[in-house]
Amino acid sequence: QPLELNDDDLERVCQIVKKKGANFRDLPGVIVDEDNKVKFDPSVERPKLKSGKFLVPDYAVSFVNGKSKKPFGRLWWDEIVHTVVTRAEPHNQIVIHPLQDRVLTVRENARIQGFPDFYKLCGPIKEKYIQVGNAVAVPV
Repeated sequence: QPLELNDDDLERVCQIVKKKGANFRDLPGVIVDEDNKVKFDPSVERPKLKSGKFLVPDYAVSFVNGKSKKPFGRLWWDEIVHTVVTRAEPHNQIVIHPLQDRVLTVRENARIQGFPDFYKLCGPIKEKYIQVGNAVAVPV
């Protein structure tokens, strides 16, 4: 099972299109300039979530000076995962499943690291993500 997202993050993840390279930049209310830097679109009102918070959070736009494509990034089937992270939160990493509106499960992360499916991880779900994220890839 994947880490359960809070209501705001789940609402954001559900709006990330299901295509290669998708991330928060595909959400309404942001534009990308000629320098590949994202900023809020001044011509439209910033969309809000049901909670009243902004759909695109400030931290997503300011991360890596606006040039990052990682926040709320959707991993695609043929992409390489450069780093399996210890926290399965979509705020600054590409951890969203290609076709489902959720983050990758602990088992999916373990497979990326080369662990066989019979390998047993112990502890609460957050500890399992940490175990897999801190591990050296099995084939190495």
